[in-house]
Amino acid sequence: MIRLKIGREAEWHDLGHGVEVLCEPMTTAVLLSARSDARFAALAADGGRAEPPDAMLVLFELNRAIASRLIVDWRGVEGEDGAAVTPTPEAVAALFDLHRSFFEAFNEKVLFAWQQVVQEKNGSSPLPSGTSAGAGGATARAAKEPVRRAPTSKMPRKAAKARLSGR
Repeated sequence: MIRLKIGREAEWHDLGHGVEVLCEPMTTAVLLSARSDARFAALAADGGRAEPPDAMLVLFELNRAIASRLIVDWRGVEGEDGAAVTPTPEAVAALFDLHRSFFEAFNEKVLFAWQQVVQEKNGSSPLPSGTSAGAGGATARAAKEPVRRAPTSKMPRKAAKARLSGR
């Protein structure tokens, strides 16, 4: 059984290469908001294309849209002039574009934990131990009469059927 706790306060996550991000907790509202992001919506829309968009590219754009909504602060990110950079949606997009490892780390450390909680909520309620402990009265009843066995002889089926019916 998985027991995960996602708090309501922002948490720091190490994305590697000396970059740490402070993220607000992931929620379904953030996911729905990210789906309306212009870059993601344009990519996910059909647009009359002959080929559907690459699934990894769609996931990348969705994660980038989510990250731009969740990341409120970061460490280890500087501009070209060496000054600290504020985590704006454009800056977050630039960080994800810089190296694939930032996208993968964000997906694993921030989004995966939320996905596990969502999946845990979708599970069935636990049943008592045993193969039929939770079965209740919905199980099949015993037959009232014995069932005839199928013919086992080598004779053709029609002949066997006639023999059983008495013809």
